[in-house]
Amino acid sequence: MHRSAHALYVSPDYTIVDGYRYKATPADAFNAGLAGLATRTAALFGSEGVVMLDAEAAIALGFTLDSQEVNNPALIAELGAAGWQCGALGRWSSLRAKDRPTVYVGLAPMIDPEWMPLWHEFPADLCGSLALWHELTGSAYHHSPGAAGLSMLINSTRYHTQWFSQVGPDRSRGGYELAWRADYWDRLSTHTAPFRHGYDKHSAGLAAATCTLLPRQALRHTGRREWQRNAAGWWCIERSPWNLDLMPDPAGPGKDDEAVIWVTSPRMALLQELAAEGVYAAPRIVDSYTAPATEVVKSWADKLSAATKRAQTLAADRAADGTPTALAQDAERVLTALRDAAGQTTGMLGSATSARAQRADWHYALVAMQGCSAWRTGWRVGKTAGVWPLAIDGDKLWYGADTADAIAACPPGLKLGVGVGQYHHEGTIPQ
Repeated sequence: MHRSAHALYVSPDYTIVDGYRYKATPADAFNAGLAGLATRTAALFGSEGVVMLDAEAAIALGFTLDSQEVNNPALIAELGAAGWQCGALGRWSSLRAKDRPTVYVGLAPMIDPEWMPLWHEFPADLCGSLALWHELTGSAYHHSPGAAGLSMLINSTRYHTQWFSQVGPDRSRGGYELAWRADYWDRLSTHTAPFRHGYDKHSAGLAAATCTLLPRQALRHTGRREWQRNAAGWWCIERSPWNLDLMPDPAGPGKDDEAVIWVTSPRMALLQELAAEGVYAAPRIVDSYTAPATEVVKSWADKLSAATKRAQTLAADRAADGTPTALAQDAERVLTALRDAAGQTTGMLGSATSARAQRADWHYALVAMQGCSAWRTGWRVGKTAGVWPLAIDGDKLWYGADTADAIAACPPGLKLGVGVGQYHHEGTIPQ
């Protein structure tokens, strides 16, 4: 039995299926307009698929190619009459209908390659990359790595989840977490070695998502309560002093002047760990917004991780003459998109304008988990090897060294490799 198609590239003369199969486009393919084409192509897909149109096909179906968004009420009405729902038409359009596969329509001449890692100027290669993404992730690519990643997240959640919730402290009340930046904290004034090397974490956002507990349902205002690891959300605490200049204040960046701050559960967990070690005073909780903690994004992160590993394997495929095969080149483009997807998806969760999910509490918890993971690594390496970071910039740890060889200078305990969560050298600055 032939499997469902994942991606089509359609022109008036030919149609490419999944990058490897060409067939003539039926003469009547555009007669029933965009709605008719959507219905015809949906029959080829499983639960969803991508239709990429060339310029001639797009114009024949009523699109204009001179603006990012196409305000065409007649075309939207035509779709609605055929049972298709579409909020907006543009370089990407999402067509949904009851009991039909979702069809994502892309306009090839309007795609900005800078924002689409899967892009290739040759239609077969573009179509092949779109199909490989779908095969590895189980979801269709559309719009951007973040949008496609968000669809993956929604599709991978098997239980009832509240995707829209803004309960909790907003940013104006201190309801935010920031990533570490070198301009927030550093020890460069103590640096006397001739070199400093940066070590960045592979797929740090993905690694954070695999172990971050989040509230599946909307937060509730739970007030002053004792810390519980199985309660996820926001905690309002009285900030404890931090006087160890070998590491930045673990309460996080951006709130130095505040005595009472809001932190997410990943940050709170770090503070409680340090309190148990006896190096930090357990913070006093004065308020909270929480809900039961679950591994709501773990299945999504596991799927992204598995897709990444598979793409890495495929990217190593070589022809007899040693050159990368077409599949390997598709896999390289997919790898780039997968690496972008985790961070962009996290960012979209924090957007107040996202049409599919708005969970700022998830967004900031994932940001905090990444930052706390970097902090824990610096703390662990410092305690065990006596080597402390000079700065933390995002997920990158900077260390001083007497040699220009960053691999030889890598501090013991900082695991180098290519896997998710492992570190790699990224940047050397001579003194």
